[in-house]
Amino acid sequence: MLYNIHFIATSNLSPPLEMIEAVTAMLQKAREFGIEVWDCVYEEWILIIPWFLAFQGDNPMSSEFASHIGMKGKYFCRVCKAKSDKNNRAPGHAGEIDRLQEFMTAGIPRTTDETITDLTAQLKRAIDGAPSAVDDMATESGSKDKYFQHFLDKLQAAASKLRDEQKERGAGPSESGVSKAQEVKEMLHRLRADMPDNIFNPVLSILDFDANSDTPVEILHVVLLGVVKYWWRDAVSRQTSKGKEELKARLSSVDVAGLNTPPIRGNTYVQYAGSLVGRDFRVILQVALVVLHGLIPQAHYDGWIALCNLAPLMFQPAIEHMPTYITKLQQAVSDFLAATALWNTQWFNKPKFHLFVHLAQHIRRFGPLILYATESFESFNLVIRLRSIHSSKHAPSVDIARAFSHLHAIRHLVSGGYVFSDENGNKIAPRQAGREVLALLEDQRFLKFMSMEGLSDGSNSGFCMPVVGTGPCRWGDTMTGKLGIPNLLRQGEKVQRCRSVVLSNGDKAQISKYVIYRKDDNRCVGRVEEILVEPDTDAVLGLLIVACRIGPDILPYRLPSCAVQLDQYRMIAFNELICAVNVNHNCAAHRCKTALTRQVVQERQHTDHLENEVNHTVEPNDCFLNLAQLRSATDVQRFRSGIPFPGLPLIEAIEQAILNKDRLERETKDAEEAKESERQERGRAKASKKTGTQAGTKKTGGGGGKKRKRVEVEVDRDFAEGGEDLVYHPRPSRSRTVAPEI
Repeated sequence: MLYNIHFIATSNLSPPLEMIEAVTAMLQKAREFGIEVWDCVYEEWILIIPWFLAFQGDNPMSSEFASHIGMKGKYFCRVCKAKSDKNNRAPGHAGEIDRLQEFMTAGIPRTTDETITDLTAQLKRAIDGAPSAVDDMATESGSKDKYFQHFLDKLQAAASKLRDEQKERGAGPSESGVSKAQEVKEMLHRLRADMPDNIFNPVLSILDFDANSDTPVEILHVVLLGVVKYWWRDAVSRQTSKGKEELKARLSSVDVAGLNTPPIRGNTYVQYAGSLVGRDFRVILQVALVVLHGLIPQAHYDGWIALCNLAPLMFQPAIEHMPTYITKLQQAVSDFLAATALWNTQWFNKPKFHLFVHLAQHIRRFGPLILYATESFESFNLVIRLRSIHSSKHAPSVDIARAFSHLHAIRHLVSGGYVFSDENGNKIAPRQAGREVLALLEDQRFLKFMSMEGLSDGSNSGFCMPVVGTGPCRWGDTMTGKLGIPNLLRQGEKVQRCRSVVLSNGDKAQISKYVIYRKDDNRCVGRVEEILVEPDTDAVLGLLIVACRIGPDILPYRLPSCAVQLDQYRMIAFNELICAVNVNHNCAAHRCKTALTRQVVQERQHTDHLENEVNHTVEPNDCFLNLAQLRSATDVQRFRSGIPFPGLPLIEAIEQAILNKDRLERETKDAEEAKESERQERGRAKASKKTGTQAGTKKTGGGGGKKRKRVEVEVDRDFAEGGEDLVYHPRPSRSRTVAPEI
């Protein structure tokens, strides 16, 4: 749970839109009359007026908010009128060009007014005697309201019941003399009159809120659980058993300094590729370029390059200059879609890829995407699960709500909140919790348990870990002193060498790892050689840095080289450090091999077992700057060259993609024909051999021979077509084959 995110409601009986009805009514009342609160800073009463900014959720929930048919519908986008209509497109290349061009660009925006118009037309059609026709209308307009569906089902059930009665009654008009159709229509109108005035989605009635444009693209489900998940499963499924071992070793050997993640367990990410979660895909996104080179086709790797160019722009928490940022973002989105199309246009059977064209629109409207990512809501799952387990099961929703209410009350009191009424609801003089309760803000365990970390000014900035087995030493005994850098302490005072220090942004600077620091008005990259601290005060005296030269992009990574300048040492102050940065070895150029040299650790004990790891024996200082790093992306992206990749115009990329698709289809067809021809040739050879063996022998009955082994064909699928979720098909080894899918 986060301190500024509040629980509102949950239910295992009521659907979301029914709960939203009560929430919107409450907030609209608050917007009309305001909420009187006490300002603890200015110590006066103020009036706050809540406003609906955005509704957040995964794609199905966002479509439900917007009364949209969903991503499996003909009009698959809730933001615009992009559609998938195979029946009304020209055949051949012309139709494919139209499909791709429509998919890779933003269409006419959908609006709340148009949605209400569509739903009104559906209601009119229903009460005029044709409730069953509403589904076809929803398909053709893309507007489908799950809240309205409840009332529509009632109308349809009543109409079906009356028509059954009319069939039993036989031909002729009703007792009142009206036709059967008119009788159904009148009954439906009476039934509608007994329903509430507004039977549409309550979100549509919120003033100054457009559910189509105010349900922003959500990076957890679109990027991490979307593109990264699809592509990682595809990459793993392509590996033979040898390739998987290579991939595991590369993952386990990646230097993750600067990525704010523990060392990667390669076996987990490969063996359980179909069961990973969002935080796992977040790590994969940042190291994919380091580990996948040479293991997948170049077109696939180019897609990863484009994605890793785009992702840091999406995850950065601050935007310094909006016009410049939007220009870079739109170019990165265009390159990403172009690279995806050049890989295989059938990736665009998945509507999530289309949502990237709306990123700029939502960032202009709401700011950086990471600020409204639903990852922050996932922390509530633990409390909900625990309260569900420990509930009496008679009213689990009530138990969950009471638990959250209790936690909210505790956090309110501990953080210094005021109470203005007693347990009976009577107003009293403002009161606060006592000193002992307020002192809990100093208890770090309590703050972590209550998700209140970061509220106080307490910070780990400047916290150092000494080098193991060392104590204070003289300045001249340090590497800094031996380089002739003047002593920063008084004569005779000693200094402590440390192996790491926590920076102001929470990053950890470590010996032999890389950081970004300020030099005049510039940003520079350097490798930390020594960290010196005053023993008595634990104050950081400075860090010895060896400067790095950032060069041009190197292939195949298309990331800038990072060369250590061993003749350029300098001492920098702690406040000159900006962030840690991820740097990895150029293994592709030097063909680094794996070897059984890493000791396996089990239950925190080193064992005699060994596992593969990548050894950087050739040019260990030939490295590159990993710009796919998501943490501190604003500072890291300053070192990007700005050269677009693949940098093709939309039409040119589409035409080239179609040519690539045709080539892949021809190659697949030729391979299948070659396999079929080879199989037939083997069959003829076996038949000829059998005939020769049986010549001159007496023919005997019975079927005692060996059964003929079924010949199977290996099928290589990049992905499953259609549907929202990727179906994972592990690729077999070269020695085994699987039957083709139908």
